[in-house]
Order: sequence, then C-alpha cells, then structure tokens
Amino acid sequence: MDPNLIVLTAADSGIYDEIKLGEGQKLHIVDGEVTIHVTGDVRLHNSAELLIVDNVSEPALNVYLSGDLQADNGSFVVTENHIDNGTKLKIYGTETCESIIFMNSGELSAAVYAPDAHMEIKNSAAAYGS
Repeated sequence: MDPNLIVLTAADSGIYDEIKLGEGQKLHIVDGEVTIHVTGDVRLHNSAELLIVDNVSEPALNVYLSGDLQADNGSFVVTENHIDNGTKLKIYGTETCESIIFMNSGELSAAVYAPDAHMEIKNSAAAYGS
C-alpha cells in the first residue's frame, strides 16, 4: 500500500475540519458518491492529487467548502482520464469561502459554484468543467 495514498468511499461522507495533503500525497475517491463539508481550508501542497478514480462503481465527490482552497504547484483536482465535464466533482463554496486558487501547472476538472469567492488560475494552471 502506498503510504502517500488516502482512499475515501461513500462511507467516509461527513464533516471535516480541514483537508491538507502534503507534497506528493494523494486522496482518491474510489467508490460511491462522497459528500463532505470542510469547515476550514483545503490545501494541496506541491504535486498533491485529489482524484476521482474511473471505475465501475461510478465514484463522485461533492465538496461544501466553508474555508478556502489552495492547490500549489503541480497539484491536481481532477477526474481520472478527464471522464466528465465537472459532473463527478462538484465544489460548492459557502458564503464564508473567500478564495479558490490553483498555482502554476495545477489542474482542476470540476463544476465550481462559489459566488462569494475569488477564483484564480495562475500561470500554466488549467481548469476544465463548468
């Protein structure tokens, strides 16, 4: 088992204080629809990965974000093989979410609804979805 890999399934749905992935760490959604409310920040350090795995169980992730999201250089928040246009990964910023930032060479493939947040896609970062 990869020590840098964290796996979530539908059974892991719930409220989380924060999500922090260190350099090179991976968070994979592998089974069912996972719905989480993050009351603090989501931070992905360099080359971290949040991935919806493409398999027969139709995994999906809904994130309700009360804090901010920052993905550092080379971090990915995507669906494997870009299997959709934001239908499997949805990020909802609540009224207290102020910023969503993807740094250099990062990648986002999701539907994002965060009307009170400032969103930045910096330098060679890429965003797909709606």
